[in-house]
Amino acid sequence: MHRLINFRTNSTSAAQQVSARRNTVLHKVQLAACIVLGATAVFGASASSAATNVFGPHLYCPAPLFQFGTATNQNTIVHTFDLCNDGQATVHITRVAASCGCLVPELDRKEIPPGGQTALRATFSLAGRMGHQRRVIRIMTEDAVVPAVELWMEGDIARFPFEPETINFGTLLPSDTSAQISRLVGVSATNRVLRTQADNTNFVASVTDDGHGVVVRTRPPLPDGISRAMVQAFTDNSTTPVANVPVTAMVVPAVRIMPSTIALTRGAPYATRIIWVRPGRSGIFSIREVHSTADEVTPILTNIGAGIYRIDLKNIPVSDALQGKAIIITTTLADTPTLKIPFIFEAATP
Repeated sequence: MHRLINFRTNSTSAAQQVSARRNTVLHKVQLAACIVLGATAVFGASASSAATNVFGPHLYCPAPLFQFGTATNQNTIVHTFDLCNDGQATVHITRVAASCGCLVPELDRKEIPPGGQTALRATFSLAGRMGHQRRVIRIMTEDAVVPAVELWMEGDIARFPFEPETINFGTLLPSDTSAQISRLVGVSATNRVLRTQADNTNFVASVTDDGHGVVVRTRPPLPDGISRAMVQAFTDNSTTPVANVPVTAMVVPAVRIMPSTIALTRGAPYATRIIWVRPGRSGIFSIREVHSTADEVTPILTNIGAGIYRIDLKNIPVSDALQGKAIIITTTLADTPTLKIPFIFEAATP
């Protein structure tokens, strides 16, 4: 269950009620600051406002940094920033953007008259996040002197007591079946893991027999390269009902090929690429032949030594004729006699 923490509403615990009253007082002070600054803008320019843009618009936030303290990654933080116009012309907000998709700003209105104010509601989802968090909302206006105002939200994600915090299987073979355990630590015997869930079918997660940990097992055959998963442990802890345990495993391929595809970008008439082939889990081998299924591409093979090969592809004609074509490598390996490196087309960078 995802928890919503709204810093403009009262909560049930005594500590949260104190925090809520504190935020209410701060909010009233901020509004008072808006009113005072607005009055200054309308009835007389102060020295500080004159130094900004007293004859034009000027957007101002009395408290641009909100520190939410410590929360869990099952919380959503909601905070309202107060915005004032202490200039002498209407503020026109042209754009509002957050530094991350996890932070969603909602603005009450885009036009603020001199001495007026508005509110920006920021919703910060902490789902899946760990450690220190700092995000910014940037507000763009037509103010020629100070065109941008930044609002910040900052805090820490509490560590849920699983040990180890992450599970790393290290290097495996595709057929390996391995298991590791992450256990609850520093909690009372009443705290238990109720159920688990993994977001990658290469891994299976379950609850330990005593209910105080999670067991993660690999499910072969594992694909070559790095496999990652996030295991969710659902607990009876009311503060943190769900905890995330990251999982990683590395399967060394039979042969290491870098890059594994020949990426081309439309627009340039010709391209040059280099492919490196190195021993993997199958050990030292030899390349018998390299050829291209595209007649217009001629690969050049160089034996570097110690089982390392370099393949040069020069003056590749970039055209749709390469769609579905590939470089084919024939090896002395019994389990991997043929390797295929396809041509692919990437989207052009705007």
